[in-house]
Amino acid sequence: MQWEGTRPDKVVFVIALDACAASGELDHGRQIHSSVVDSGLTSNIIISNSLVNMYGKCQDVPCAEKVFDGMLLRDVVSWTAMLAVYAQNGCWSQALHVFEAMPRKDDVSWNAVINASVGNSKFQDALELFHGMELEGLRSNEFTLLSLLEACGGLEDLKLARQIHARAAAGGFGGNSTAVGNSVVNMYARCGSLLDTKKAFDSLEEKGLVAWSIMLAAYAQSKDGSGRRAFKFFQEMEAEGIKPGEVTFVSALDACAAMATLEHGRSMHRRAAASGFVETSLVLGNTIINMYGKCGSPSDAKLVFDQMPEKCLISWNSLIVAYAHNGHALEALSSLQEMLLQGFDPDSGTSVSILYGLSHAGLLERGVEHFRSSIQDHGLEPSSGQLKCLVDLLARKGFLDAAEELILASPACQADTIAWMTLLAACKSYGDPQRGIRCAERVFELEPQHSGSFVVLANLYASVGRWSDASRIRKMMERMSVKKEPGCSWIELSGSVHEFISGESKHPKIREICEELEKLTLRMREAGYVPDTTNVVHDVEEGDKEEILSRHSERLAIVFGLMSTRPGETIRVVKNLRVCSDCHAATKIISSVVGREIVVRDSSRFHHFKHGQCSCGDFW
Repeated sequence: MQWEGTRPDKVVFVIALDACAASGELDHGRQIHSSVVDSGLTSNIIISNSLVNMYGKCQDVPCAEKVFDGMLLRDVVSWTAMLAVYAQNGCWSQALHVFEAMPRKDDVSWNAVINASVGNSKFQDALELFHGMELEGLRSNEFTLLSLLEACGGLEDLKLARQIHARAAAGGFGGNSTAVGNSVVNMYARCGSLLDTKKAFDSLEEKGLVAWSIMLAAYAQSKDGSGRRAFKFFQEMEAEGIKPGEVTFVSALDACAAMATLEHGRSMHRRAAASGFVETSLVLGNTIINMYGKCGSPSDAKLVFDQMPEKCLISWNSLIVAYAHNGHALEALSSLQEMLLQGFDPDSGTSVSILYGLSHAGLLERGVEHFRSSIQDHGLEPSSGQLKCLVDLLARKGFLDAAEELILASPACQADTIAWMTLLAACKSYGDPQRGIRCAERVFELEPQHSGSFVVLANLYASVGRWSDASRIRKMMERMSVKKEPGCSWIELSGSVHEFISGESKHPKIREICEELEKLTLRMREAGYVPDTTNVVHDVEEGDKEEILSRHSERLAIVFGLMSTRPGETIRVVKNLRVCSDCHAATKIISSVVGREIVVRDSSRFHHFKHGQCSCGDFW
C-alpha cells in the first residue's frame, strides 16, 4: 500500500498492529509504529490502545509502558490493555497497581484482572477480586466463571469447587456452554476427585475431544490405581467416534506408565505413530520415553530417544530417569556426559536422577563426586532432592551416623518425612532400633498419620525379637486409626490387568495359583530358599509366618504369570509398596529355578531378576 503511494488510515493501522500482536512480529510492529508517527496519528486513542496491546503480546513491556505513559487521553480499554501487558508478562504487582489506579472500572476490567490473577497462579487473589466485583454491584458472566473454575482447580479445594459449581448452576451459567462444561470437569480433576470429575463429565450434553482428554488424564493421574480404567475409557471414546488427539495420547501413555503395562504402552505408541503425532510432537516423544522407562524397558526408551528429530532437556532427563530407575546407573552417567557434549546444561532434576541411580547401585564415591560436580562445575544450588538422595546413599551403605548428621544439618531434610523414613528403613536393615525410634518419632511429629513409619518401626522391633514392642506399635496404630496400606500387585496378560492383594483370595483362579505356589516353593527350598520371617511383625508360629510371606501380593502375581505365559517369556509385575527382603530373595531364586526374567516395579525402583540375581544388587 505504501509502495503505491497510498497512506494508511487508522483502520488499516489497527488491523496491521493486531496482526503483529497475534503473530508476535515485534520488528514489523515497530515499523508500523514508525509509520503511525510519520502519519501524525499518535494521539488517536484507538491506535494507541492497539500499540500497547501489540507491544505487550510481543513481550516488549518497556515500549508498551512508553506508549501508555505518552497517551494524553485514556479510556477503559487503554487501562485494561496495560493491565493485560503486565499480566501476560508475569508482572503481577504492576498489573494490580494499574487496576487499582483505574479511574473507572467496568465488568471487562474486573474480568481482566481476575483472569490475570489466575494466569499468574494468584488463585486466592482471584477469588478475593471476584468478591470485590460483587460488592461493586457488577454482574459476573461466563468469562468470570471460567476464571473462578480455574482458580478452584489451582487451589485444589474440592469444597470450594463444589460451592462455585453449585452457585454457577443456580445462576444459570454455562448450561449449554462447552467451555464451561469442560472447565468444570477439569476443575474437579485438578481437585483430585474422580467421582466428581466423572459426574461432571457424564452431565455434559456434548462431549468433545477436550472433555474426553481431561477425563482420560484424570484416570491416568489418579493415585488410587484407577489407571487401568483409562484403557477402557480410551476404547469407549473411540467407540463414540472421537478421534484421539495429541493430548489424548499423552494421557493414555501416562496411564500406561502409571500402571507399568508395557504391552498397552507399545500398542498406544504404535497408534500415536500411525496418527502422525510422534514425528511432530516433542511433548509426545518425551512422554513415550517416560512410558518405556516406567514400564521397565530402558532399551525401548533409548530407541525412541535416538529417533527423535528434536530433543530438549526434558528428553535427556527422561532418558536418564529411565536408566536410573531400572538399575543402569552407569548408562545414566554416560547419557549425562553425552548431554553435556550436546550443549545442554543439567538442572536439579538431572542431578537428582543421577544420584538416585548411583544410590540404588550402592556407588557411594561416584555419588559424592557427582554431587560436588553439580555444584562446582554446573553451578547448581544443593536441593532437598539431592540431599535426600545423599542421605539414601549413605544409609544404604551403612553410614547411619553420617546420614543422620546430614539430615540434621539441612533444615529442608529435617522437615521432610521421606528423609527420615529413608534412614528408618536403613535402621531396620542394619539392626539399629534406638536410632530407628528417633527417626520414627520425627516422622510422627511431621506426619502423625503416616502408616509407613509405624510399619517399619514394628518390623524393626520384630527383626530383633522385641515382640512386645512390635505389638505396642500395632496397638498404637489401631488407637490412632492409622491404617496400613495393603500390599497390592498387578500383572498385564493378553491385554487384561489382573490385581492381587496380599492375603486375599478374590481372584477366580486363586485355588490353582496356591497349588502352583506350593509346588514352586518346594523347588525353591531345594535351591536353597529359607524364608526370612523377620518380615512378619506378628508373634505367631514360624509356619504361620512362612504362610503369610508366601501370600504376599507380588508372589501371587508372579505365579499367575508363570501359569499364564509360555516358557521363556518375561514376567512383569507392579507393586504399590516396597518389596520386602523375603520376596526379593524368593524372586531371585524363582528366576533361577524357572529360567525366566522377572521384572518387578515396586514403590522404590525396578528390579530385573535373572539367573538368580537382581539388577539392584540387593540395594533398594
